Amino acid sequence: MKEIDDNFYKRADDHINLSNEQLKSESRGMVSACGWNNREEMSIAKEKTLEYFVDEYWKMLSENLDDYIENFETYMKPNNKKKSTTNNKTHAGINGTGKFFAT
Repeated sequence: MKEIDDNFYKRADDHINLSNEQLKSESRGMVSACGWNNREEMSIAKEKTLEYFVDEYWKMLSENLDDYIENFETYMKPNNKKKSTTNNKTHAGINGTGKFFAT
């Protein structure tokens, strides 16, 4: 089994904390621990919840990678730090050396 990157959990916790902060001013939407009254309801919905978040992440990452592929030379030139144009969103992924990146 592949070793887990210890920093992955910190990044995940940071995202969770950001989401919790956003809930103070936004509607709940689909948030993994919201909407259930007890652990049994949450347990029943586990697979559907995982499917939702994996599908949404997959779509976002695919869009980001397509954008980077199309604009690779522009984004990766050291002296030309053009921000990605895909929905003005931050892009993140794993680069060719296996390192995490975010722009």
